[in-house]
Amino acid sequence: VAGDALDLFPAEEKPLSVLAHRSRLNSKLTTNEMPPAPVKIERISGDRTRQNTFHKRKLGLIKKAIELTVLCDCDIAIIMRSGPTIMCPEGKLSAYCNKDLDSMIAEYMNEPPQEHY
Repeated sequence: VAGDALDLFPAEEKPLSVLAHRSRLNSKLTTNEMPPAPVKIERISGDRTRQNTFHKRKLGLIKKAIELTVLCDCDIAIIMRSGPTIMCPEGKLSAYCNKDLDSMIAEYMNEPPQEHY
């Protein structure tokens, strides 16, 4: 990023954040690494890998749901069942709700949602 106003001053007088940003920018430009390949959305073949991925993504989904309830003051209920495993052939049922799950289900049954995904 040559030619900007900060280049007129000695390095000692530049803010540290600008210097740190420039060093990160320069290090990124000099490496010849490829960006990570996009993840293919298809069934994961290995049982252990599939369960680990499910667990990590489930936690990520719940984290995003919590953030959405805090930021937008909305109510969210998530119900999911994992795939079958050796230890649990019928899959494990889990849920997240920021208020009473039974009342959310009752609201859903009495008033069908306006949007389906």
